Amino acid sequence: MRRVSRQRAGFQGSHMRVLTVLLVLTLVTATAFAAYRHLRRNSYSALMNAAEEFYLEAQYEPAYEAYQDVAARYPGKTEPLQGAAHSAERAGQLEDAVRAYRSILSVTPRFPSEAALPLTLVLYETGRLYSLLKLWDKAVESFRGSVEADSANYTAHFALGGALEEQGKLAEALTAYRNALGVSPSSETAQDAVKRVSQLLSPPPPLKAAEDAKRKYDEAVRGGIAALERKSYRDASQFFAEALAVRSDDADAWVGFADARAELGDAPGAIKSLERALEREPNHVAAKSRLDELRKERK
Repeated sequence: MRRVSRQRAGFQGSHMRVLTVLLVLTLVTATAFAAYRHLRRNSYSALMNAAEEFYLEAQYEPAYEAYQDVAARYPGKTEPLQGAAHSAERAGQLEDAVRAYRSILSVTPRFPSEAALPLTLVLYETGRLYSLLKLWDKAVESFRGSVEADSANYTAHFALGGALEEQGKLAEALTAYRNALGVSPSSETAQDAVKRVSQLLSPPPPLKAAEDAKRKYDEAVRGGIAALERKSYRDASQFFAEALAVRSDDADAWVGFADARAELGDAPGAIKSLERALEREPNHVAAKSRLDELRKERK
């Protein structure tokens, strides 16, 4: 009897230990699952998705706060700062947008691989916001940094010209506009800006100056034609560009410039130049024929 009692007591004790172990395992599993769910809800991707939902629903202030929260939790990431900048600008909070972009600038040198935007674009966007705030000194500083980071950034060159023009620094503005035109020779906006500021800087030429301008134009056209004949297309482009800077109403000069640009591989510039030629002389046979050829080649 005593042996049976001892066996029963031993069985009960073993049963209790098993129940205790199972209870502990259940608690550990529940805790781990709760921790896992917490981590998932607070993961980078989950927080970014939540912020993006606010943005897509046009709830820009909550989106800004959400992106800022992600940036605070994950200080090495620039993507949430970009989202914060976009949200702040949509919400009309331009100063906050500037601060977000400047935060990207402070992070990018340490974490270049995490940058959501190239440095030149971050600086351009900062300058653009400063321009909206009419803080021209800071806008100029940002645009200068943008073109230093990428000298082929047409938009930054042109924006720099605009900011300098707002400051009344016309000579510097003209240089910036010319740099923009150098990046995109077929840009009508840059051509008009160069022409406008050049006229502001230079008074109307007297008769002798007009004669000198005509002689310069004729020499440039002859140089362009000769360069085309010897297949020096870069020289030809420069000659015709000089001619058109003096006189832009001659369709033949536009056609010569188009031929040079086409041979240099600048088909869009050539097409635009031929269109300008036809604006001056709608029935220009060579311009029509060459324009048809280039459009067919592009297709």
